[in-house]
Amino acid sequence: MTESLRRRPDWIRLLLPALACVGISSAARPAEAGVVVIGNHTERDLNFVVTPAEGEPQQHTLVPKDVLRLTLAREAQISFDAGGARRQRLLEVDSAHFFAGDEESLALHRIGSAGPSQESRRSPDGAPDGAAATPGPPPSAARSGGLLDFYRMGIVPVMILVDEEQQLVARPIWEKQLRERLEKASDVFERHCGVRFRPVKVGTWDSEDGVLEFDDAIREFEREVVPDPAPLAIGFASQKYYVRKRRQWQLGAVLGGPLRRHVLIRESTRTLTERERLEVLLHELGHFLGAVHCPYSYSVMRPVLGDRQALERSFRIGFDPGNTLAMCLVASELRTGTVVSFGQLSDHAKRRLRGVYTAMAEALPEDASLEHGIKLLEGTAPDRPAPFKLPPSTVTAARTVVEAIREAAEENHRRPAGSSEEAGGAGRLTGDELTAHYFRRAAAAAGPAPSESAPDGYLLGLAIGLDDSPILRNDPLTGALASEVESEEDRRRRVAVLGRPTMRGRYDVTQHFILACGLTAILGPEAAERAGRMREWMDGRQGAGFSFVHLLAHMSGSAFAERIRSGDVGFSTLAESFRVEDFVPSPHDLDEGLSWKAFLLQYGSLQDERFHRRISTIRERIRSLPARR
Repeated sequence: MTESLRRRPDWIRLLLPALACVGISSAARPAEAGVVVIGNHTERDLNFVVTPAEGEPQQHTLVPKDVLRLTLAREAQISFDAGGARRQRLLEVDSAHFFAGDEESLALHRIGSAGPSQESRRSPDGAPDGAAATPGPPPSAARSGGLLDFYRMGIVPVMILVDEEQQLVARPIWEKQLRERLEKASDVFERHCGVRFRPVKVGTWDSEDGVLEFDDAIREFEREVVPDPAPLAIGFASQKYYVRKRRQWQLGAVLGGPLRRHVLIRESTRTLTERERLEVLLHELGHFLGAVHCPYSYSVMRPVLGDRQALERSFRIGFDPGNTLAMCLVASELRTGTVVSFGQLSDHAKRRLRGVYTAMAEALPEDASLEHGIKLLEGTAPDRPAPFKLPPSTVTAARTVVEAIREAAEENHRRPAGSSEEAGGAGRLTGDELTAHYFRRAAAAAGPAPSESAPDGYLLGLAIGLDDSPILRNDPLTGALASEVESEEDRRRRVAVLGRPTMRGRYDVTQHFILACGLTAILGPEAAERAGRMREWMDGRQGAGFSFVHLLAHMSGSAFAERIRSGDVGFSTLAESFRVEDFVPSPHDLDEGLSWKAFLLQYGSLQDERFHRRISTIRERIRSLPARR
């Protein structure tokens, strides 16, 4: 499936008949010189004049939250009123800008550079610095025939595929619906970057019933579907998949990044309206054309969709200026007929894209996909993250810890039901008492392990041994590691007798605490704590509610893990006297279940000073615990 498209003669044989069927001329389209994208981030209509270097002034009006794409061969001048004066700026070719401010402070800002747009410099040949008048080789140098003829015309051929669950609906119904959705999406793309997606095949694929999680379904779709006769297969999955709570917002995926060959969309989310499904399709196809997550709530590239904004008919479904430029750059390179993969982009396009991606990454510092996009441009990102690995000695230590927890659970399960006090000390342990018992037995098992592997083995063993969910085992990054520590049969035996160990009387606190322990062993303390914050941020955005109780549990787990790794707390001490209240503060007065609106009102964002003050308060509580003193 990774074979180069240029080496596939069947592409030419299969696509040319499709080209004739849709009635499109195969004449090559000349390469465009470049674009300038302007967005309106104010709350009012804006009037301005753009004067090309060689041309007449053009009057434009831009409504709020909309973008304007201008095709220019050379730089242009823009003029607008602000603060009672006429302001002028130079617009460099292949750049994106946005208006912000009120009538007095209105300014034009460039995306990818600090502050207002500056005057551009010219190279000796008169073209804007860093740009070419006609990027890419002349049309005559491009290959002809098949896929590349489509690309020159700004058309991306696609396959529309549905799984067997969708086949419960009559084909004329779902095919009409999906064709119309793709057509509406193409209207948006054509306005923003001059590209249309054209279906050349509609069909089905058999999804594996044994695949339960969406991440696994994406890879199964890649294995089962060979995009032919189109470079891109769009799968609409109506089968219900398990989606990890912290990723419930994930409604689709482009496997591997821009210009790759598989897009899978969760069609089983019945609560979404057709307009919201259009946004999801635009979002994923935007990724295909190089768009990335952005901080603008009006853009289809915001990180979380399905937020009900599209239910308002006045809501404009479209892209932000930075991503509009990104898609224009990729589309322009496709039209040269020399590019079929992201790595083949010109240095000029990569420089401009890096500027857009870097600006977005500064606004969304905890979005790993943006860092991945930058690495793709630099050629340092793998097709997908490699599964986590730990040294064999650490895995052995973790296996010993999990076995000790399972044995302790089996012994406890054999005790008579009821509290230990009621049974004269012989009753079944529950709650915080059960948790302390497991932590002590685990510490006793980890103690004899080599000093270099015992701490992380203990922490990973706790994360696996006290977890009864499929999160770690089903995650593609941790699944292999979890399976190496504990077999599926041993896991079933353990879960059957584990019970519900709590911390501060709450089972969910235990789960967040041990997850932080495991992540600290795998990623380190700083990354583990960031992951906890991001998880709560996603829960808040999706509607599950932001919980400072869960953050307290996660931060407590990270702090506990740090003390284990530093040797500040010894295994012999833990084996003899571990108590929950020594390592987890009381969460009784912390906010939880905060709606996204309430979180924004009270704490602003993860970067807001109010949020950091709350985090500092929680951190101080952890430092004041008896075990710390």
